[in-house]
Amino acid sequence: MCTVSEHGRNVIWRWFADPAARAAYPPEEHDHYSRLHVADLRAAVARRGAADPVAARLVERLRGVGEEFTALWDLHEVAVRRRSRMRVVHPVVGPVDLDCQVLLAQEADQRLALFTPPPCSDTADRLTLLPVLDTERFPSKVG
Repeated sequence: MCTVSEHGRNVIWRWFADPAARAAYPPEEHDHYSRLHVADLRAAVARRGAADPVAARLVERLRGVGEEFTALWDLHEVAVRRRSRMRVVHPVVGPVDLDCQVLLAQEADQRLALFTPPPCSDTADRLTLLPVLDTERFPSKVG
């Protein structure tokens, strides 16, 4: 059983309602991601239909969170994010670039996001260091 609230499971809700959700992304890119999230949500609401109570409730709650969401929602931008490149700030290896491909199952309104290192980048090498670095930072307990 999932103990996270209905809206807490939504990445867009967390982006606008929980400032900690943005910590993994460079601050100079927050505006860009905010705009992407809202345009993608508008596309999802259009797919589900304006009368969908779950979508309507989410948008209404987001409007109550702050002016940023409301201002972006009022732009009426629509975009379905299928692929993009993003920079994530990992707490151990620092900023890494990742290619993201989103697979959409429309009938279930679910998404699968695949993250891969960009070709010809050092991201894959840096990520392979994680098991070693985590062991050095957090030694395992014996006995």
